Amino acid sequence: SKIDLTGTPFFILDRNQPWPGSTEHTDKNLRLRAGVSSFGFSGENAHVILEEYLPLPQSKEDDGEPQLIVLSARTPDRLTAVVANLSKYLTTAASEAEAVDLRDLAFTLQIGRTAMRERLAFVARTVEEVRATLAAVSSGAVTVLFRGSCEGESQTRAQTQASESARYLRYFDERDWKELAQLWVGGSN
Repeated sequence: SKIDLTGTPFFILDRNQPWPGSTEHTDKNLRLRAGVSSFGFSGENAHVILEEYLPLPQSKEDDGEPQLIVLSARTPDRLTAVVANLSKYLTTAASEAEAVDLRDLAFTLQIGRTAMRERLAFVARTVEEVRATLAAVSSGAVTVLFRGSCEGESQTRAQTQASESARYLRYFDERDWKELAQLWVGGSN
């Protein structure tokens, strides 16, 4: 080999061998990582970094920390359907004694979905509070929440994006969920 890796934690894997997991290390935050490279004859190169998956500890009960719940759809009618679908899912999960983690639910709604024009946001401390708020929205007895409609990207919108991002980060650091909800329904992603 023409690469000198002496004194480094790196080595070139030239045969099959076990890859010990993190449980065998003294530092529990240490994750195993590997780089895989492919070099083509015509000059194409590819490189990927693989990292060991370590699951986060799961809590079966809500810890009471407020979470921002965000929902969106293309039209007001579809937003009503999204509210109904989430309400039905949470009711079914409760009747089947399936644990729904509030943090996981909030994270998926915030990150795992495309933000669309019609938006609704509210703050909840428990899954039961989410169920109650969704039921109130469905029945028209609106509780404390934020609802809005935002237009698509425009030049003015792009110009204000940087200042909104700074406000968004400040509110997130301060855990000011209501301000974040107002920003989100106003069109900030």
